[in-house]
Amino acid sequence: MLFDRRKTSQFSRRALQALVYPYAFCLGLLARLLGKTPRQFLSFSGGYGDDLLLTCLAREFNKRGESPIDFATLAPALVERNPDICKVVKRGAFSRAYYHGAGRPCFYKHIAYEAGNLVEDKFEIPKNHILQIMASKRGIKGGIEIRPYVYLSDDEQEKGKIAPKQICIMSQGKQNLMPNKQWFVDRYQNVAEVLGAEVSVVQLGAPSDVLLDGVIDYRGIDFRSVAAILANAICFIGQVGFLMHMARAVDCPSVIVYGGRELPQQSGYICNINLVSNPECSPCWKYRTCSKDRVCMRDITSEDVIASAKKIIRDPPARPLSAEILFI
Repeated sequence: MLFDRRKTSQFSRRALQALVYPYAFCLGLLARLLGKTPRQFLSFSGGYGDDLLLTCLAREFNKRGESPIDFATLAPALVERNPDICKVVKRGAFSRAYYHGAGRPCFYKHIAYEAGNLVEDKFEIPKNHILQIMASKRGIKGGIEIRPYVYLSDDEQEKGKIAPKQICIMSQGKQNLMPNKQWFVDRYQNVAEVLGAEVSVVQLGAPSDVLLDGVIDYRGIDFRSVAAILANAICFIGQVGFLMHMARAVDCPSVIVYGGRELPQQSGYICNINLVSNPECSPCWKYRTCSKDRVCMRDITSEDVIASAKKIIRDPPARPLSAEILFI
């Protein structure tokens, strides 16, 4: 008899969760009865960029006296040294059940900024900045600073100095769930070649990202090192995603190729140079399908990016960077 390994694995995982959930829930309930629960629990079943966004909420909760705050993530290095977070736990079925029992539930519906159907590639278009949406769902009121936070030690900062004048760049990933966010390798290459005549160009990203010619290759390094290199960079050049949020978290000004899949006022930062194209279909918030051959990304040329980066290189903004304050 032949078995579908994937279905068998899914069944095993669900069976394990069915056993773990009641146990973890009861432990959380006991902690609640003993008065040993945090004021807030933050968790997001998304990517690493979403975990960075949660640091904004942690900061805003702490400002309002809503601490201690527990934080669930698969990348604890992202929140190492974060003064707003009391305890870091592994994100998963156990922590979800435990904090549910403790009276601090934080399921996807409690924090997600988008809703839709991944199979059909149809999603609701956010009407506000995604951090506003997330904060509102968690009950935060008033003004919030639109930015994430990463905290580095002096030693980490020093190790991030790769060259006297460094900028950071990314490339196109070979494996990406959101191709509609991706710019083009040949254009990244052109940017790296032109700017490389003035500064040292450090490439960050996943090990599988296409390696550009003539760059200093730091793909695949750990998150703390990525943050440190960005903190020492004159600017970052890339597209919407984890590295954009990481750059903002360490006050590195950026040139972001937005195109038109989404807009800066929905997910970006005012301190960056955000390059936008506005075809009639924008913003669509589609992950991968496009009936117009991604014209919004094609409209952003390498010359546009080079000119924007040179503005920052020749006249760097003061740090810390300005942060937009939006109200809920």
